[in-house]
Amino acid sequence: MMVVRGEGEGVIAHARNAARALVCLWVEWSGYPRLSRAALEQAAEMLGGVHQPLGIACFVIDETAPDNALWDWLMSLQRPTPSWMAGGWGSLLWVQNGQVVQAVPRGDQITAGEIVARCQALWGGAHE
Repeated sequence: MMVVRGEGEGVIAHARNAARALVCLWVEWSGYPRLSRAALEQAAEMLGGVHQPLGIACFVIDETAPDNALWDWLMSLQRPTPSWMAGGWGSLLWVQNGQVVQAVPRGDQITAGEIVARCQALWGGAHE
């Protein structure tokens, strides 16, 4: 399964409009996002090999893009946005139809296997 990397409104729109997405918030200057990105990339490979695809798009989005598109999206969510969602922690977000349905604040706190298990618990085998 491919992982889309980037920044700005185009990538944000793609993640926001996906029926199901895994999003890693990335910054160059922090170690946590490196761990988070590695776990997400391993999980994407594992998810690509599951018998019944879950229809999940995977993204690594740069928090430091100058256009503020990521922050604008996070602030538009229908629930309060925790301050850790964008702050160099390597947050992982499970997104369904533009809304965050689960999150892990720090990338060093989850493994690829745990990411896959959460995807399967959230989205089972049904593909939209």
